[in-house]
Amino acid sequence: MNQPNLGIYPTLESYSSYSIPTPVQNITIQSLPPEISTQIDLALGCVFGAFIGDSLGSYIEFENSISEGMLSETLEMRGGGPFSVGPGQVTDDSELAMCLLRGLYEGNGKFNLDLIAKYYKEWYCTGPFDIGKTTKNALKVYKDNPAFAKFSIASSKELNKKSKSNGSFMKCTPMAVFCRNLNDKEIRRAVSLECSMTHSNLEIQDAQVCYIKAIVSLFRYPGDRVRAYNEAKSMARRYETKEWFDDIENSQPMKADHKIGRAKIAFDHAFRHLRNESNYFDAMTGILRLGGDTDTNAAIVGGLIGAADGYSGIPKNWKEKVKNFKFEGIGIDRPWFLDQTDVERQVEYLYYISPYSLSIIAEE
Repeated sequence: MNQPNLGIYPTLESYSSYSIPTPVQNITIQSLPPEISTQIDLALGCVFGAFIGDSLGSYIEFENSISEGMLSETLEMRGGGPFSVGPGQVTDDSELAMCLLRGLYEGNGKFNLDLIAKYYKEWYCTGPFDIGKTTKNALKVYKDNPAFAKFSIASSKELNKKSKSNGSFMKCTPMAVFCRNLNDKEIRRAVSLECSMTHSNLEIQDAQVCYIKAIVSLFRYPGDRVRAYNEAKSMARRYETKEWFDDIENSQPMKADHKIGRAKIAFDHAFRHLRNESNYFDAMTGILRLGGDTDTNAAIVGGLIGAADGYSGIPKNWKEKVKNFKFEGIGIDRPWFLDQTDVERQVEYLYYISPYSLSIIAEE
């Protein structure tokens, strides 16, 4: 059966001479048809856009007054900061995104919640050098049980229903790549389920659906920021989410130095940068200049604007540092499944196996 062709997106059947890569094949973007090359560039821009924002922001995290000198040092991506990360090393934001990416990647087109949860559990067991309260509440109940997703969802529902923190947004960009061929109902279902493993608040889940929808729209209609914004706004179901969009259109930008972990801060600035046609560099300098939870805010803004500008629109020196980071005595040594040098390959593979219909797998 032929798959639906969404927007200008070419179906794989249109390029039958190009085989879907296995995890061990090396496929370069330049070797692909231009339409697919563009799509992969946007997918990489989305995920690495978030990772790069995270790495940049780690240098000045928790600072509320950012001088021009501090901003200049931050943009050099020199490492350091409160956790003494290496140049280009990411924090918990992108480490959790790598767990999500690997769970989706290994699911091979199926939405396997327990595979994703397995890596969240493994990450928690490493004793992360940074972890948010809401995320910790959900993951601290880990058990030697294949139904770990069930336990984390239950814990999140009990402990986190009032939390409107940014800890789920910061890790969600791989979901956009996975969901790129799904219809709106399936996008809502998948995004809400993944979000619920750490963040059970319904407003946060609804807002995250809108964020992912904007990115998916940018994948389908490259460069059409107006359409992406409008499609995201149309996905809002909760009154509070609709208020967030109203504030973006009618109020001043949010400050970032009060209740710094609120998801609304990054949501507000991400969509403002989308509407204002900001390029990736300007979006990063804009959000970093505000201080506060800089790594997470920059990750969330970076994921959306990275999808708009593409991987090719991100400064080369930032990309090289993040995608090639390895612990060699500088920074923090992390386990094998948090290998930043493998992210590019996994994103490209996830692009190819992203499903046209949602099939959910979870242990009872």
